[in-house]
Amino acid sequence: VEAIKSIPKTSFAELKSISRPPPSVRMVFEGVAILMLQPGNFDAGKKLISNSNIIQILTEFEKETIGEETLKKLQPTIDNPDFNKETIEPVSKQAALLFSWVSAMHSYGLMRRNTAAKTDKQKKDTAQLADSSKRLDKEKKSLAEVNAQLDQAVKNLTSKETELKQLDVMFTRVQKWSNQRKPLKLAPT
Repeated sequence: VEAIKSIPKTSFAELKSISRPPPSVRMVFEGVAILMLQPGNFDAGKKLISNSNIIQILTEFEKETIGEETLKKLQPTIDNPDFNKETIEPVSKQAALLFSWVSAMHSYGLMRRNTAAKTDKQKKDTAQLADSSKRLDKEKKSLAEVNAQLDQAVKNLTSKETELKQLDVMFTRVQKWSNQRKPLKLAPT
């Protein structure tokens, strides 16, 4: 942005006067047009650069508005081997500064997209973690209920075992008592 501010307005006049630029400079104009959501062609870029407020337009450009579609349209230009500062600067220093702006905006758009993807993934992971945590809490509650039922069953079993032992002792006593007694003789009828 600072480099754009340093371009004198007369330099933009020089850029406006270019009628048949080499492909590398043409791509710079196209890149500016694409980023400004205009048709990605030389004429649209030249029209933008011809605007008397171009420096303000470029410096106040809301880079947060660079969307996926804009990045896709811009990618062939970025991937072109002729789209580099070394090819552009000998032809036009001003176009080289615009090249730097287009490249910086493209890089920012990619960084923002990647950050958004990571943020989305983090949100999904957080949601999954919260869901898993809820399910775990539910399962813990269910396990606690089962453990309480099991504890009660063990208490009941222990109580029944104690009762059974007492009945066994009573049965043994009754049996001993019964064995010590003489059988009853019934009177003849």
